[in-house]
Amino acid sequence: MPIKRERTAAELEFRLGQSDQPAAVIGAAGDWLAARLAEDGFRWIMSRQTLERRIGTRKEQIHLQSAKGNLTGHSVRFSAQLTVRDTALKAWRQANPGLTLHRDVDQDLLCRHPLGNLVGSVEEGSVEKGTVEEGTVDLTDHRHRSARLAAFLAQIRQTALPWFASTARVQVADLPDLTIGLHAVELAELLVSRGDQDQAQPAAPSEVARQTAAQGSATTAAPGSLGDGLPDGGVAGQAAGDGRVEPSARRVRR
Repeated sequence: MPIKRERTAAELEFRLGQSDQPAAVIGAAGDWLAARLAEDGFRWIMSRQTLERRIGTRKEQIHLQSAKGNLTGHSVRFSAQLTVRDTALKAWRQANPGLTLHRDVDQDLLCRHPLGNLVGSVEEGSVEKGTVEEGTVDLTDHRHRSARLAAFLAQIRQTALPWFASTARVQVADLPDLTIGLHAVELAELLVSRGDQDQAQPAAPSEVARQTAAQGSATTAAPGSLGDGLPDGGVAGQAAGDGRVEPSARRVRR
């Protein structure tokens, strides 16, 4: 068995250095990463250039997004986009269209943003220091591909995997400010779908949280089957008066 693993690793290393065509290199990088993340439940979906694992109703995804300036023989770079989807949340939204802003599009979406932004938010305590560039991997030079992927793998383990775990627990105090700022609505909807209006309050604008708590108190349905009753626009809807949601009351640390 150890011999087989060594051969697999050798084959992956060989393939990683065989091409300068961006799609082929990124595909090989995805296979290289998937082999090392297999114990964490991830697999590589080549057609979507995505590392994905499924835990219950959740999909946790790391999309390797090819850079716009990539050119065979000149540049091979990608950035990483983290996404969490939940089919149970989708079912709740479909059953409660009056409580969600996701009536037609991305009904299973919980949250997503670039890994580079999250790195800055988590490690530096400042969104401004987290840029997409920090989440970019340059594989142009085949001599450095393995080392750069190893550094990227460490970034996934240190930042992405704990972030995925925090979005599963949805303890507002444990989530990065960036995630709450971008996805207060979705987080509030997930919490309400679980019957946890108390946790939803700090995740959503104050007036919406008051309405959410009132709705939860007046509803005896089991978690995941909360009935309609909030104003049109959803659990965290219409707080800005024009269909957009005000930013979370929780602010980014400076």
